[in-house]
Amino acid sequence: MAKVEHGWRGRGKVRVARFGDAVVFHLADVSTRAGPLQAQIRDFCRKEYRGLAPSSLPFAVRIWAELPDPDMRVDADTLGKACLDAFTGILWRDDQQVRRLTVAKVEGRPRAVTIHAVPMLAVTDKRDLAALREKIKEFDDGGGG
Repeated sequence: MAKVEHGWRGRGKVRVARFGDAVVFHLADVSTRAGPLQAQIRDFCRKEYRGLAPSSLPFAVRIWAELPDPDMRVDADTLGKACLDAFTGILWRDDQQVRRLTVAKVEGRPRAVTIHAVPMLAVTDKRDLAALREKIKEFDDGGGG
């Protein structure tokens, strides 16, 4: 992805912002069902925001679903998969490139979905995993409390 930074762009329910290599999409007052959500993302990118080209880099993706009641019946895994599928051919070539995915349901009105996608270096995950294993080892060795 090119490093073209800008604040919010887009009219209506879908907006996009870019900073560095990161892309943030915000979909306001949207359905959390897969089909309508994917259609809104794809339509916006096709009609209003053609500045993206699919990358071959690995990605870290964070998704927030703002719901009137975070306990409502919205499957986080289904929502995550719908977003990853919608951005295939737009942000990445294949959703297998997503190496880290976080989906959170939080309180918010109206319903909204925010997606933050950023290319990442594979070594980041390896270092995080090594640090986690080291913390566990310290605990097991009696140094963790």
